[in-house]
Amino acid sequence: MRDLGAASEDAGVGANLAEACRAAWTVAIRPLLDHWRSSRPGEPHFVLVPDGALATVPWHAAHGGGRWAIDEASFSYIASGRLLVEAARRPEPARGDVGLVIGNPDTGVASQALPNAGAEASTIFRKHYASGRFCGRPADPAVVAAGPGLPGDVLDWLAASGAEPATVLHLACHGVIRADGPASSYLLLAEGTQVSAEELLRAASGRSPGLVSLAACTTHRAGRAYDEAVTLSTGFLVAGATTAIGSLWPVPDLETAHLMVAFHDNLAGAGMPPHVALREAQRAIRDPADDTTLTHWAGFVHLGR
Repeated sequence: MRDLGAASEDAGVGANLAEACRAAWTVAIRPLLDHWRSSRPGEPHFVLVPDGALATVPWHAAHGGGRWAIDEASFSYIASGRLLVEAARRPEPARGDVGLVIGNPDTGVASQALPNAGAEASTIFRKHYASGRFCGRPADPAVVAAGPGLPGDVLDWLAASGAEPATVLHLACHGVIRADGPASSYLLLAEGTQVSAEELLRAASGRSPGLVSLAACTTHRAGRAYDEAVTLSTGFLVAGATTAIGSLWPVPDLETAHLMVAFHDNLAGAGMPPHVALREAQRAIRDPADDTTLTHWAGFVHLGR
């Protein structure tokens, strides 16, 4: 679930993550960057295809000796080389304000309310996608919800082939992964309903948004496996999206709201490419002097082109 409290209630989580990111710097990212610098000019953009447990590491947050990977290179992730080739062949996501934004749907459980997600989604919609459709509980009275944020609001919109071209799908809600049951991962929506990665994949055959940003927990984690996994974010890429933003772990509500507003400001407001927009948003809220706050920002990754 998207965390309602601080970035992590367990102080050990941030420390353990920092240790993993320092190890990632030493064994992989520093040698890779040093090799690049020795033979090529300019700043690299690496596309990583991590395997197994390596898919849970935020390689872009690797750091050591005062150097940070995110300062020296751009990073994207993909589930397989084949999917990378397919995504690279797709057109660049169209710029425009047509999209669907789901914000803080009422699950029917008061403790699951996400006020910061509602504010995040309302701000993003009002500033950048006001010609599209908002569903859920807006925090801004100027934003009128067209629906409560049920699975049908998402699936029907995705399946509406022949309608206006879609540019962006943004979901600010709870995400869940599980190792058993019919769905490996799903989004928790209004009235406690669920929409799974598999359902999203099938529905998106009608209309594939150019960019999907999943501001929810563990949307780039699989419940059963990693290789060729149908995570929520990978599922959208398989279904035809050009770009997806997903998360590697449970993310904090407040910090995620700040990050996502900055991401869409960079993307739709400043015209940055998606991987650059996410990178700059993460750098803006990162504290280089405190690597135990990686849980605030490093969980989100860019997939596709």
